[in-house]
Amino acid sequence: MLAVSDESEEKVSAYVDEMGVRVRCAAGFSSGDKWGVSGYPSAVLINAQGEISWTGHPSSLSSSKVKAALKGAKPRKGGFMSFRVKRELSSKLKSAAAAALDGKLGKAHAKASKIGADERPDASEREDAQVFAGEILDFAKQLRAQAESAIKNRRMLEGLKVLEALEGEFKRTEFGGELTRRLAEIADDQDLQNELAAAQAWAKAMAAVEKRGLKKAAKKFEGIVKKYPGTRAAERATLKLRGI
Repeated sequence: MLAVSDESEEKVSAYVDEMGVRVRCAAGFSSGDKWGVSGYPSAVLINAQGEISWTGHPSSLSSSKVKAALKGAKPRKGGFMSFRVKRELSSKLKSAAAAALDGKLGKAHAKASKIGADERPDASEREDAQVFAGEILDFAKQLRAQAESAIKNRRMLEGLKVLEALEGEFKRTEFGGELTRRLAEIADDQDLQNELAAAQAWAKAMAAVEKRGLKKAAKKFEGIVKKYPGTRAAERATLKLRGI
């Protein structure tokens, strides 16, 4: 599930923090017409084939419509690292495509690159492999850009999770080396490390809320405000305390 808004990231982020929204959210959305959105709020249901199966007001979305759309869907093992190519690939690239779908981007890229450099397949197969390898790397770079945006906006846990996952996939490659150096820079940046520690404290506080409720976990939020002033977590904790 993904919630999107056409408003700025700053405005959306503040609303998410204040209201305690728990689903994934995106800001700056400008493609409503392509998704059949004619008013707000609107919901769009995507079926297992990646097609729009329903649009309308969220209150009109029934569980039966959701079940129908999910029929035949299989969970992706790779999560956010999962990459699906929509065009038909040659038989030699099937294993690389399967690895990419499972989120094993480094393995998929290595397989496709090897086929693309092999003189034995015909020219069209080599070109297909080279294009696919490029698509995988482009996707990985898009993930990195999203991670950098998250870090810039002080969403440290989210950004580091992506960078570390990408580094693990692309070890011993030029791209992997760039990621290793970037992670080292983040580790040496005291401001970012402070944001990271605050974010980790926030995650623990939210876990306490799940177990004990907001009022009983209030001291954890007070601790974040006191120990990590100026961080995003402290700002979020302040909003939480206002709601008690």
